[in-house]
Amino acid sequence: MTHHDHDLDPFAETEDQQALRALARDVADRALAP
Repeated sequence: MTHHDHDLDPFAETEDQQALRALARDVADRALAP
């Protein structure tokens, strides 16, 4: 845990959000693939 408060940092989740979005897109592509 870092000294920063994750809950109070509006940008704390940005990288996680991008990773989740990329993962979701990857899964969606596989689900839509024949």
